[in-house]
Amino acid sequence: MTRKNTARLLIVTLLVLTTGFGMWTIIGSANAVDELTIKIGYYGWPTSDYVEKAVFSASDLYDMGAYDEFYSYWDGSKRVAIDSSYGVPISTILDAAGIDQSSIANLDFWTADSGNGAFTSFTWQQLLGTKRYYFQDLATFFYYDEDNNLQCDEDEAWNYAQRVEPMMALEENWTWYELGTADATGTDNLGTANRFRLNFGQASPTEKRTFNSAKMVHTIYVMFSGTPQLTSDETNIDAKVGSEHQLRITAAAVDEALEDVIQSNIEWSSSDTSVVEVDDMGNLTFKKKGTATIYATSGGATRTFTITVGDEGDEEPEIKPDTDAGTTTGDGKGNGKGKGKGKGSAKGQGTDPAKVGSNTSKQVKSEKVEVKRTGSKTFVLSDEASKNLRLALNKQAPAEEASMSTHQTEMDKDTEQLKVKKDDNNIAGAMGLINGIIAAEGSIFGFIRYRKQRWG
Repeated sequence: MTRKNTARLLIVTLLVLTTGFGMWTIIGSANAVDELTIKIGYYGWPTSDYVEKAVFSASDLYDMGAYDEFYSYWDGSKRVAIDSSYGVPISTILDAAGIDQSSIANLDFWTADSGNGAFTSFTWQQLLGTKRYYFQDLATFFYYDEDNNLQCDEDEAWNYAQRVEPMMALEENWTWYELGTADATGTDNLGTANRFRLNFGQASPTEKRTFNSAKMVHTIYVMFSGTPQLTSDETNIDAKVGSEHQLRITAAAVDEALEDVIQSNIEWSSSDTSVVEVDDMGNLTFKKKGTATIYATSGGATRTFTITVGDEGDEEPEIKPDTDAGTTTGDGKGNGKGKGKGKGSAKGQGTDPAKVGSNTSKQVKSEKVEVKRTGSKTFVLSDEASKNLRLALNKQAPAEEASMSTHQTEMDKDTEQLKVKKDDNNIAGAMGLINGIIAAEGSIFGFIRYRKQRWG
């Protein structure tokens, strides 16, 4: 190779290295994440079912009241990390998203540098329910004993403890210090390359949670405790074949956004579609007589309905007397029509005594006699009891007819006697009036004769 070619190769190599270094510098200093998303859901939900609750830009988080803070960590070995941060407390971000923190069970932090899934997870108690601290100069409180075992002067470390809140850092600088290093108190040289970083500090000087401090966090999945509920005013439903009904359900969850999603994604099913069919809106169609269970499921919650389907005429009917069975037409010579209901005989209105009451009612077609009592239920007599009842009624009818005929004859005799007596009374009255008139005339003519004889 000539010197000329060698020079060219060196120039190309320098250019490549310079360009690569420049690109690395740009990438290394670039902002990893510009938005923080908050999603909510329940235990057992796939992440695809979690509901987006809020999305915050970096400027949104700055406006929430960012401030400076230091966080210390021990890796369980020979190093202590101090992260100098400028950011916003996690609780402030959750409040801004409108999340009920008392209902939180777990928080998962997804990062841009860890692929799919959560990089780190905390229960609410671990992250937000535990008092956390920054231990200033923590590296100086570790030492080796006579047996070369690593120890920590925790009592002394607590003298330098400062209470901190778990934070989402907008700017930070993570720095490692060897044990025994004095004045390991962090730096003011902050950057945004690892935005957003989760910092939380320590519960004690010897707590080992360096691996839980996530960087480049883009999404926080908030899992609520308990399960959602599906409520309804209906539980057991009695229906008739051929009818329809719509079931209505209300979702109850810790967050309104969850309630809307749960209610709009209810899945309906029937234990027996030959008895009851249900569509995706909860509309029921009752197909045949029987019993089935309807299931409504959404968000891990289930609501059941017991459906009893009866035939169209399964209601207990109100038994009424058969008005056609007791109606007959009389053959007397008067008005000639009579109606009998219930007792098996009818009264004719004709004047012929021989034919009065001769109109018996028709037999009830039913093999069994149905009896209904006021204020009680209808019951059906057995075949034997029905037969005896009909025989008794048939025997009673002629006797009642004969009695009515005799009674009619006696009434006719009484009428004739009253008529004769009335005529006799009329004649006697007339004779008395005539006699009175004759007596009056006699008195008048006697008075005239007396006057004439005395006075001439």
